[in-house]
Amino acid sequence: MSTNESLARFQFVQAPEGVTVGVILVSSSAHVISMNGAARRLIDAGTGLSVGSGGIRASRPRETCLLHALIDAASQRTMLSGLHSGGALRIPRFDERSALEVLVAPFHANGAARREARVAAVIYVIDPTVGSSSCGAQFARAHALTPAEARVASLIASGHTGRQAAEHLGISYNTLKTHLKQVFAKTGARRQVGLIRLMMSFEGTAR
Repeated sequence: MSTNESLARFQFVQAPEGVTVGVILVSSSAHVISMNGAARRLIDAGTGLSVGSGGIRASRPRETCLLHALIDAASQRTMLSGLHSGGALRIPRFDERSALEVLVAPFHANGAARREARVAAVIYVIDPTVGSSSCGAQFARAHALTPAEARVASLIASGHTGRQAAEHLGISYNTLKTHLKQVFAKTGARRQVGLIRLMMSFEGTAR
């Protein structure tokens, strides 16, 4: 079985081509193993992320170092030898558009498939300038989210940490946690990565 056939087993990797969340599978050395159509379009645009002999890189050296550090942390968690599970960062672009929102997480798969594909981490990339607000509204209605909960869900799914989302919304961190607890309860998601996968799936079926 080829690497791509192995990866096809995992639905969150094979997201619909219309989904605006880029999904990139990388090795522990930050080399790209596979990516979906949305990620490929962002890479081809060349304004925030690029892929070369050194693996995936950001537009600036500082963000590249941070990205690689997150990949390393997520990779160790994937191999069950680390305590950290990646994290989020924003990657500036060369043009005037908003920074890309990036979330790096461990790759959860059975050991055999993981070894075969050499996948150590998964990178989710969101372009804030692309997407459908109507899909966000449909997602909120489908899960009976209040307007405040919907705003929190959107920010968390865009890679913001809880404290970043609270600051962005102008609310206390405790209030943010209360809203997020309700979002998780209503959607069935358990963590940030789960919420991203759920919203990706919903957007793909809503198009």
